[in-house]
Amino acid sequence: MKKILSTLLALMLIAGTSFASDTLIVNAPNEKATQKILSALKIFDNSLKKDMYSAKLVTLNKGSQCENPIVFLNGLSGYCGSGGCTLLILDCTDAGYKVMGKITVLNSPILLSSDSNNGYKNIKARSKTNGIVTLKYDGKAYTKNASKAVKSKKVSSDIMIFAMKTIDGWNRSI
Repeated sequence: MKKILSTLLALMLIAGTSFASDTLIVNAPNEKATQKILSALKIFDNSLKKDMYSAKLVTLNKGSQCENPIVFLNGLSGYCGSGGCTLLILDCTDAGYKVMGKITVLNSPILLSSDSNNGYKNIKARSKTNGIVTLKYDGKAYTKNASKAVKSKKVSSDIMIFAMKTIDGWNRSI
């Protein structure tokens, strides 16, 4: 009986270890990352300031040590319109970060999917016209316009990057 239990425990530990690398984690940037993010955003648009966006760090490429900043521009940035706002995806460089993707016309919630395309995690967001959509990496860039992305659904394995803000200021999940 002890041998069976120890074998089961060993199998559970091995299984747990093999799944640990697939864990999706969303982090807030520390001060150093915040400065590097702002530097990259200034190259994209010199008028952007800290109060014009929210940023989170996620690992999009499983084979990379990079925690990619996901930057959601708000109404103060000038990158929002009637269909939604703009999301920027940054990539790591030796010097800091650079913008690797610009996705327009989307709204929160913004989710990290456990599914991947061309080595990068998919991102889900709310499109005004299509509801929840999947933004896929095509090998060069993510889907550029959320209103043209594939309709999708939130699933239990999706991780919240940015919660949905309502008019009363509360964060809501979908």
